Amino acid sequence: MVLALVALVVAILLSGGLRTAQASPAVTQVQIDQAIDNGLLWLRATQNVDGSWGWGVGETSFAVQAFLNEGIPETDPDVAEGIAFILGQRNADGSFGGNPYYETALAMMALVATANQAEYGDEVTAGAYWLLSIQNLNPSAAGYGGWGYSNTGWTDQSSDNSVNQFNTLGLHSAEMWEYEVPADRWALCVDWVSGTQNLDGGFHYGRWSGDSYGSMTGGALISLLLAGVDPSDSRIVDGFHWLGDNWTVTENPGGGRWGPGSPEWHYYYLYSVMKACEFAADKVTISNTAETVAYDWYRDDEPYGMADYLVNHQQANGSWVSAVSDYSVAMTTAEAVLVLQCTVFSYEVLSGETPTGSNVTVTPGDAIITFSNVSVAGTTTYIASTGNPGGELPADFRLRGLFVDITTTATYSGTVTVGISYDESQVSNEAKLKLFHWDGTKWKDVTTSVDTVNNIVYGQVTTLSPFFMGEPAGAEVTPTPTGNETGCFIATAAYGSYLDSHVQTLRDFRDSYMVTNPVGRSLVSAYYKLSPPVAEFIDDHPSLKPIVRAGLMPAVVMSTMAVSTTPAEKIAIALVILTLLFVMRERKGQRKAT
Repeated sequence: MVLALVALVVAILLSGGLRTAQASPAVTQVQIDQAIDNGLLWLRATQNVDGSWGWGVGETSFAVQAFLNEGIPETDPDVAEGIAFILGQRNADGSFGGNPYYETALAMMALVATANQAEYGDEVTAGAYWLLSIQNLNPSAAGYGGWGYSNTGWTDQSSDNSVNQFNTLGLHSAEMWEYEVPADRWALCVDWVSGTQNLDGGFHYGRWSGDSYGSMTGGALISLLLAGVDPSDSRIVDGFHWLGDNWTVTENPGGGRWGPGSPEWHYYYLYSVMKACEFAADKVTISNTAETVAYDWYRDDEPYGMADYLVNHQQANGSWVSAVSDYSVAMTTAEAVLVLQCTVFSYEVLSGETPTGSNVTVTPGDAIITFSNVSVAGTTTYIASTGNPGGELPADFRLRGLFVDITTTATYSGTVTVGISYDESQVSNEAKLKLFHWDGTKWKDVTTSVDTVNNIVYGQVTTLSPFFMGEPAGAEVTPTPTGNETGCFIATAAYGSYLDSHVQTLRDFRDSYMVTNPVGRSLVSAYYKLSPPVAEFIDDHPSLKPIVRAGLMPAVVMSTMAVSTTPAEKIAIALVILTLLFVMRERKGQRKAT
């Protein structure tokens, strides 16, 4: 009893600096998938007769990206009409749309998302030239180095973090297709963006000084990261700290240009911060300045997690609507789908030298490629993109990750084993993942195994061409985990289900407190290695389950208190327990004295 109380006190004190779990349960990947599907169905139903969405190129480009990110090929009638509309709005100077200061970059992003460089490479290159032509290169201008509406009659020659972020995204997309942005242009961009950072770490609009707010902080971080600023740089760190100090997904913190309380650009904020977080990858954390509170921007419960918020605030018709509608409901809906997909790198090219020999392994990108025999050395290239290079996906399968096209200049014979990594947080059931290979006419399942420890799906082929990883639509998590799954094995065996509320509480404690520090991660890792045989023994001897449940009860109670109480409640409980320990110690001393 004393040891259990001490453990509870330690857990409470260790958790005192961390935020508490929210009441609403986090959504599952199945719910996220359904929300994406419903959003795309709404977009299909509301496409304009000319192939556009909303008011023009901007919304149409967002919508086209949302379809392509889901593995829907550019030959899909609705997608094809959207792309045709975008191309039809190309101006003579290489820009796109009636508001080219935004729409050119967005059009470029949509075209690059097709992965069809042979078809659209010229248009993207011309767009990049145009974007560089409108960068403010006047040293005496307030917006020197950035992008804004400088050619539309604004007399102040300013730049702003809104136009700036989309133009840097457009140039980044062009770089994916081997366009080289001069380093000095990126440096000018960095200098201008840095000048818009406030003392609190956040960023203002830029055209005029003001308070920091969420959408512009996200946009500025995107620009800095794409311009090559290291995520460890104080400007990046301070920007993410500002987001942590003001973190919410229910509104645009700071209120936009018009100050606190303004409902302006809510979904724009979610989109910008999603992109900033993805570009920074795992090198930064959204946490407060004191680093006592950290957030999982995607997976946390509302009001801290974007997925939970978006799934729970989707309209019955599949759309999303904000107070300002972010320019149009079409744009808001497309932004919401893109956030749920959280796909950023639409095109990536990597390669690895392939020497002669037997069982030659090459590891470009997140792929592991093993040739059974290589007779002439060469280079193996890995191209990852959102664009579907084949036909429609197999019925009832969803795309997980990106499409991967693998080619080689080496001469090989025999079989080729291909392994592609996946993000387990975006998979419902790892054991059901499949690796598909395009054989020229259809996607063929070539799966040989799934390594759920290292998160790799393997397949075997005799020829190289595009691959993708798929999961059955609506796949639920298997209730009883196997030895390779990272579940609470013993608790699952004792309570009979991976979805039992007691097991969920233990998982919440693990995710909130154990895996957030080196010691905890070591303990969790050791548990995963040692517990499967114990869980299997319990499964084989059902009479042990009540005994194990009784033994787990202190841990369940401890975890419940740690994850479901406020900081004040934690302190109060800790004080009560410490008082009880003191009283028990005093009474024990008195008995010894008598």
